[in-house]
Amino acid sequence: MQQPEYTPIPHHTANAPSRAAAARFGFKYEGAFRQVGFLKGTNKDLAVHSIVNDGGEGWPLVRKALEEWLREENFDEAGVQKRRLAEIRGRLKKGGEKN
Repeated sequence: MQQPEYTPIPHHTANAPSRAAAARFGFKYEGAFRQVGFLKGTNKDLAVHSIVNDGGEGWPLVRKALEEWLREENFDEAGVQKRRLAEIRGRLKKGGEKN
C-alpha cells in the first residue's frame, strides 16, 4: 500500500484570492488554525488547503489536469489559454479523453 502524500498550502483566511487560487488548482480546504498571528492590532487565522495522493480527486487527477492545461497547444500566440483548468479537470473526472 502506497503512503499517501500530503501537500499543504497555508494562507490567511481573509485572503479571498488565495482561497480561489487554491480551489482552482485542485486543493481542498482542510481547516483553519485560529489566531496564529497578530498583525496591525488584529489576530489572524491561517487556512490550510491540501492535495492528498488518495486516488479519486487527489494528486493523480490534479497532476494530469495541470500537465494538460500547461501544454503549449493549450495557449494561443498571445499566451491566452484556450481551455480552463477547471474544464480539463472536470472532463478528466468524468473519464473523458483529451480533445
